[in-house]
Amino acid sequence: MMSPQAEAQTRARGTVRLLVPYAPGGVTDVLSRLVAPHLAEGLGQPVVVENRPGGNSVIGTEAVARAAPDGLTIGMIDLAFLVNPSLMQLPYDTQRDFAPIALVATAPLVMMINPRTPVRTADELRAYVRARPGQFSYASAGVGTAVHVAGEQLAIALGTPLLHVSYRGGALPINAVVGGEVNSAFIAYIQARPLMETGQVIGLAITGAQRTPSMPNVPTFAELGLNGVDAGTINGLVAPAGTPREIVDRMATLVSEALRRPDMRARMAEVCCDPAESSPEHFRGWIGTELAKWAELVRAANIRLE
Repeated sequence: MMSPQAEAQTRARGTVRLLVPYAPGGVTDVLSRLVAPHLAEGLGQPVVVENRPGGNSVIGTEAVARAAPDGLTIGMIDLAFLVNPSLMQLPYDTQRDFAPIALVATAPLVMMINPRTPVRTADELRAYVRARPGQFSYASAGVGTAVHVAGEQLAIALGTPLLHVSYRGGALPINAVVGGEVNSAFIAYIQARPLMETGQVIGLAITGAQRTPSMPNVPTFAELGLNGVDAGTINGLVAPAGTPREIVDRMATLVSEALRRPDMRARMAEVCCDPAESSPEHFRGWIGTELAKWAELVRAANIRLE
C-alpha cells in the first residue's frame, strides 16, 4: 500500500464531494455529515456533502458512477443500492461501476403497531394476521426500501400475505401508523423511540440478529420465532470504478479510524446506528452476497414497482 505522503502526491487536489442520494435529514444524510469532517481532516482537503435525491436513490447513485475516478467524488449508499438491481433497469451496474470503500454503519428497524390494533405479542400477531389474510397493513416509504422489504420478510415468516401501503417517503408512513390509517410500519429506531416513549405506538420487535443496546427490552423477530426478518438500514461509501486503489485504501483507513473515535461512536449512538468497519475487499464481497439475498426476496415475494 502506498504511504499517505506518496498517495497525497498522486491524488487530485480540490474539494471532495460526498454525494447523498436522498434529501437532507435522513439517516444516510446524517451519517454522511458525521463522516465528512473526519475524511477532510485525514485527506487535508475539504469534503462537502451534496444531496442528489430522486428515483429511489438512482439519481444520486448514477452521479457517483459517472463521476471522474479521481478521488474527488464518492457516495453514501443504503439498502436501495442492493435492492434496486432486482426491481428495475438501472443506468449503471452495481458491481462493475463502483469501487467499494467501506461499510460504515448498520441499524435495525422497529415494527411499530398502532395501539388500537390488538397485537402486543408474536402469538397475537400470528392470530390476528391469519384471521385476516391480506388485510393487516403496513406502511412504507416506497417499493424496495428497507421498511418495505422488512414487511415482505415478515409476511414470508408468518406464511400469510400482508397489505403493503406505499407512501411517498418522508414522515407520511409514520403519520399513517400513528393516525391509525395502517396497522403498522417498520421504522428506524431514532424515529420510533419518541413515539414509543409517549405511547403513540407499540414497539413489537426489531429486525437483526441481536437486541440493540439502545432498546434492550425490545426482542428481535428471531427471538419470537419469526426468522429471516433482518432488513435494516445499512450505509457504506463507494467511489466510481477506476478510482486508484491507493485512494480507496486511504479513505477506508480514515473511515475505520473515525469509527473507533469515542466522539464518533457517541454521535452514532445518538442516531441509533452501529459502526460497521470493513475493508474494501470485505465490503465488495458483502455487496455481492447481499445482492443475491435481496434478489431472492424480490423473486419470492413477487415485488414489483408500482
